[in-house]
Amino acid sequence: SALKFEDVPVPAGFRIVSDQSFSFQNELTRVGILRYAGRANAQKVIQFYQDQMPLYNWQFVNLIEYDRSLLNFEKSDQTCTITVEAGVTKTVLAIAIAPKGSLISKK
Repeated sequence: SALKFEDVPVPAGFRIVSDQSFSFQNELTRVGILRYAGRANAQKVIQFYQDQMPLYNWQFVNLIEYDRSLLNFEKSDQTCTITVEAGVTKTVLAIAIAPKGSLISKK
């Protein structure tokens, strides 16, 4: 599938939700949100990303938990936010990649 980030793994058993996903990439940048659905336990999915993302050179930034879990990672000039939402019959993942913002100082 063209809808895939080569440096962000997806747990086994998760399938892309194509009509809720998009990505754009060229030689300068990439941006996108890819949604997946599967039947894995949400806590196991969170642990999967905490274990696997460093293997793809992503640095863990933080984990925010409320009615869903947000894992934030970064590398050189990009950020990756992975949202894990546990449902009754399935777990939904959203993987968002965007360029890092830069602070502009006012003079």
